[in-house]
Amino acid sequence: MGVHLVVVPTSGNVRTFNFTDDECEEWQIDLEPGNACKSRLAIAVKILKSDPDARLAISGGARRDASRSEAVVAKRWFCIKFSDLVDRILIVDAKSNFTAGDMAFLAECINGLWPSQRPSKITIVSHPLHAEMASTYLGRELTTYFEISIPIKRADSEEPLPYKRLQLMAHRFANRFDPEWRHLPSWPLRVAANLRYN
Repeated sequence: MGVHLVVVPTSGNVRTFNFTDDECEEWQIDLEPGNACKSRLAIAVKILKSDPDARLAISGGARRDASRSEAVVAKRWFCIKFSDLVDRILIVDAKSNFTAGDMAFLAECINGLWPSQRPSKITIVSHPLHAEMASTYLGRELTTYFEISIPIKRADSEEPLPYKRLQLMAHRFANRFDPEWRHLPSWPLRVAANLRYN
């Protein structure tokens, strides 16, 4: 049957305050995934539980003020909330902090897997607009490594639209003229991605 790789691109961390004593006098700041990422992971869990061949890939790097990458924070949260599915995590990639880069490094990770671990199909879990972009990027990057195309499906994470109108216009412009985010049209988006805070 082959591995069904369920891809969750992250979408930012949020700070939480955890009390470390019963009197609520001692506390520490911690990080956990934002609501959009939690929605994506929740849908991924449904797929993992319904498909024994499904494995999880979490992709997302660190913002400039972050001590930990989004992928690492999401993995930790997932392991706490869904401890029975920990052994289903196949890839945690934290090398990039924008979608095109995430998918490029994810394709590299997939190529580095043992042949028995390589997916025969992929599902990207996100908002439909974001999942469409991510699947386009990933499909293009995978052709670098594999002669046979791997089917990529999209699963709706049921989250609100992750982009404001101006952001969406900028993404569409960059995707049309610089789909790999490597040249001048996409530089403003790459700079903005690197400047974002968790």
